[in-house]
Amino acid sequence: MLEIRLATPREGDPPPVLSVRQWIRSDGGENLLDPFDEPIEWSLGVEENGPGVKSVPETVMSVPRPNPFRGSTTISLEVREGGRGTLAIYDLRGRRIRVLSDCSYQPGLYRLSWDGRDSCGAISPSGIYLVHFSHGGRAYRQKVVFLR
Repeated sequence: MLEIRLATPREGDPPPVLSVRQWIRSDGGENLLDPFDEPIEWSLGVEENGPGVKSVPETVMSVPRPNPFRGSTTISLEVREGGRGTLAIYDLRGRRIRVLSDCSYQPGLYRLSWDGRDSCGAISPSGIYLVHFSHGGRAYRQKVVFLR
């Protein structure tokens, strides 16, 4: 199920926020046992860069390509503010499968690949995985489907 809400601001309110909440349910088999229920929010509106107004840059993480994938997939990041960041792969039960990067990021474009292997080098089972990038006190997530 996917729920999308958009509030229209009133005079003097902050810019509107698009809130997306998704639930992943089990089909009764081994896959998708736990719901992934965390809102993902984007601020909408026009940024003002007048005197005394500072816009806060945000990092952007694209959907991994190709998706679904066999072999490897590429995750693209556009980091707009320097700072420490961690890019990791998780299964739907919340277990960390592999850390792809844990370092200091400078503003710029980054492309990282995941070959479907875990931290020990073993090939992961086919399924849905969460790509998680934490940076600047925020978390960014995308789903990717790995096919063996």
